Amino acid sequence: MQPEFAKYFAGAEIDPSHVSEGAFELLVGAWLGELTRLEDEAKDLAENRSWLAESGLLSAVKDGRIEYEVPV
Repeated sequence: MQPEFAKYFAGAEIDPSHVSEGAFELLVGAWLGELTRLEDEAKDLAENRSWLAESGLLSAVKDGRIEYEVPV
């Protein structure tokens, strides 16, 4: 999954080998949020990301939302 998250690690200036649990949770949330907003699955994916559509993940998250548990 590192290639899939590379732009998020770079944007946050986080070393993938030293990422905290909380930072990784936010990174995955950002990635999933992006997937929920793709307009056209086939058009918006690079060839090396076709597995997202083929696996059914894009269909499953389309128009979804990310919810975070709030600690009490």
